[in-house]
Amino acid sequence: MKTLLLQTGTVPAALLCCLLCALCWGSWANTQKQAAVRNCSFELFYVDFVVGFSLSILLASLLPGTSSSRFFTALFYDLMHPHWNSIGYVMLSGLVWSLGNLLLIAATTVAGMAVSMSVGLSLSWSGAIALQYLLYPHQVSDPPWLLASVLFVLLALGLAAKAYQLQISSKAGKVGLGISLSLLAGIVILFFYGLTWRAVSPSYFSGAGGSMTPHSALFFFACGALAGAPLFCSFAIRYPLMGRPKQWKSYFTTPFRLHLIGWSGGIIWAIGAVGCFYGLTYAPPLLAFVLCNALAPLIAMVWGLHRWKEFKGSPRPALRLMIWVFILLVAAPVCMMMAGDTL
Repeated sequence: MKTLLLQTGTVPAALLCCLLCALCWGSWANTQKQAAVRNCSFELFYVDFVVGFSLSILLASLLPGTSSSRFFTALFYDLMHPHWNSIGYVMLSGLVWSLGNLLLIAATTVAGMAVSMSVGLSLSWSGAIALQYLLYPHQVSDPPWLLASVLFVLLALGLAAKAYQLQISSKAGKVGLGISLSLLAGIVILFFYGLTWRAVSPSYFSGAGGSMTPHSALFFFACGALAGAPLFCSFAIRYPLMGRPKQWKSYFTTPFRLHLIGWSGGIIWAIGAVGCFYGLTYAPPLLAFVLCNALAPLIAMVWGLHRWKEFKGSPRPALRLMIWVFILLVAAPVCMMMAGDTL
């Protein structure tokens, strides 16, 4: 019983949804920047972020087509005929994503949006495809292009690290922390893709290996993310990267406006997730994946460099390096598209 996230199951509509996803996933970190400007710690911001994301995913699942009954049919069908492997994979995917995204937000707090997102997100999407190739090499028709794409990403990561070092040359002690958090976030998040792929039925995602509908997968993904957030946030609150340890009661004394900013960030990410699922359902899988994920760090770089002026006052070589990072991160997905037409 195939349910649709939108009524029009066409490739152009799917590609537009992929672009919407890239815009959302490249822009949501603006809310974290806004919260940081108002002295809200990233740990407390992330609590609201996950709440906004989870509630939005539930709402999106309740609104397919013209009636919510389709969602209940799909969800209840998966519950009445549970494939525990698929449910376990997608909930573990949400758990992994929750940890990776917390690390990414921490990296953004330390290193800024342009550096953390270009490093973390680029490593995650390129690493996910490279890992998929190692597991299923027959899916790549031209491996040298895949190798070129990965090399472009790795070179971009190195240049971003160098640019960040030049940016804060007077505070060299923090260079390792910002880049390390970005890399760790990317490594953790890259496993979220494969776990989700193993949960959804191939009737929806070409090449997938699970049995769930997209609606049910989104629902259980949100459950996994929501389940992991209190544990990860509690650890981050008790052992903060910067400043003194906090307590949960500080969350309840946070001004409503700051809660609203965090919820907004989660809503933006959730909109992108729905667009990604729809795009992967109807567009060629590799094209959809690259549009959703490879454009996001480029958009984030534009926000960080233009909107937040993160490299203002930095040595000119640092800005030139970031321009080269941008160029390499444009070339990488082009090479990836040349490597093969399936994931």
